[in-house]
Amino acid sequence: MTLIYQWIDVFWIVIAFLVVHRDHRWWTVGFIASCMFMMRMEIELMTEIDKEHGILTLLHSHIHNRLLIVYSFIYIIFFVLSYYSQNTRGAIFMAATISFFFFALITSVLAMVL
Repeated sequence: MTLIYQWIDVFWIVIAFLVVHRDHRWWTVGFIASCMFMMRMEIELMTEIDKEHGILTLLHSHIHNRLLIVYSFIYIIFFVLSYYSQNTRGAIFMAATISFFFFALITSVLAMVL
């Protein structure tokens, strides 16, 4: 059961193939894969410094639960924006994906601190 819990966010890749326009699918898969990788690195960092409930411990939930929620909201926002920008060219969509990745990173770091 813990294996499913650790990798539940892989289902977002399947959802991405159903929601996102065909030309933007690989950028979306790269975005989700990099966010998954970043989430696991953030969890590993917080585990190594013995702060599994956040640095300030304002929230008492485990960091994995918080980051799953944060990244899930970010994926939903990204899918909605991708769905409505179907006519966007590749280079512009790539730039938007990279900037959205940094938005996800900063938001998840704030969730880690709390």
